[in-house]
Amino acid sequence: CRDIAVIERTSGAYKANIIEALKRLGIDVFDDSRRALATEPLFVYLMSAIDCITNSFSTESIMAYLKTGLTGMSCQDIATLEKYALIWGVTGKNWTNDFTMHPDGFGKEFRDKDTERLEKINELRRRSVAPLLKLKKDCKILKTLMSLLSHITILLQIIMTQLTKML
Repeated sequence: CRDIAVIERTSGAYKANIIEALKRLGIDVFDDSRRALATEPLFVYLMSAIDCITNSFSTESIMAYLKTGLTGMSCQDIATLEKYALIWGVTGKNWTNDFTMHPDGFGKEFRDKDTERLEKINELRRRSVAPLLKLKKDCKILKTLMSLLSHITILLQIIMTQLTKML
C-alpha cells in the first residue's frame, strides 16, 4: 500500500475538483483542512447543552442540541418535537413539564389518536431534556470548573452509549 499526498499551495481553489476526481477513481481521500470549531457537532452539542442550562432551556438551544445528531434521536422525532414547540411557543421551564396542548394547535378537539401523539411528543421531550436536567442538577451542586468538566465527561459518556446503541 502506498500513500499519496496532494498539497495545494493556493487557498483551496482546486480542492473540490481534486477530491471529486480521486473519488471517481475509487481512491480514498482524507481531507485535512481546517474547519471552524463552532461547526463541529460535538462542540455544538456541548455549547448548546451549557446554553440550555444557563439560559433556562430556550427552544433555540434545545433544538441546536438535538440537531447535532449526538442525542440518539431521529430527524423525524426532532421535527415532531420542534413542530409542537413552534405551534405552542414552548420555552423555558415548559420544557421540563409535560405538554398538555393539542399537537395540531389551538381550537382542535382531542381524539384518541391526538392523545397518543401527545404522549409520544412528551416521551420525546423527556428523552431530550433528561441529560440536560441531570447536568443542571449536578452543576447546582458543584461550583468549580473541574467539577463542571467532570460532569460534561459524563454527558459525553451518555453520547457514546447512545451512539453505540445506534450501531
